[in-house]
Amino acid sequence: AGSAAAHTGRDVVRVIALPELAAIPLAAFAPALAQLGVPSDPVRAVPELLARVGRSAGRHLLLVDDAPWLDDVSAAAVHQLVRGFGVPAIITARLGEALPAPLARLVDEGAAEVRMLDGLGEGEVALLLEERFGAPVRHEHVARLAGRTGGNPLFLRMLVETAVRRGD
Repeated sequence: AGSAAAHTGRDVVRVIALPELAAIPLAAFAPALAQLGVPSDPVRAVPELLARVGRSAGRHLLLVDDAPWLDDVSAAAVHQLVRGFGVPAIITARLGEALPAPLARLVDEGAAEVRMLDGLGEGEVALLLEERFGAPVRHEHVARLAGRTGGNPLFLRMLVETAVRRGD
């Protein structure tokens, strides 16, 4: 997300959906709510989130990881921010996984387009790793990570960040 902010000049609002949190309202927005200083109680959080981010739509970029796992409240909030306020968004979903109804509606209404992307190749993995660590990486590490993740950017990020936390 830091890279997205640097390249777009926008403040990135990260929305991270996980299957384990899909039943908890606004769980996917929890990091963003904390960063924005918005209360986590959905009754108060949704209107304040819409006001803060929606009011300055040109300053923000929504980055939604694993949209099919969004809880209903988060999916509705993403829909409102994109459709109602015009906040630009990058929303990921794996092939074969259905989007939540509010996000599928964005596609159906022509407010969003679907782009099918191939997995990351070794060159792209190398670029991402070099950007993350600020140094060239060894080819054997790139090849191993590209092979292990099948080019899935989310899986790559999870493996790299877990290794960093462990000090590997």
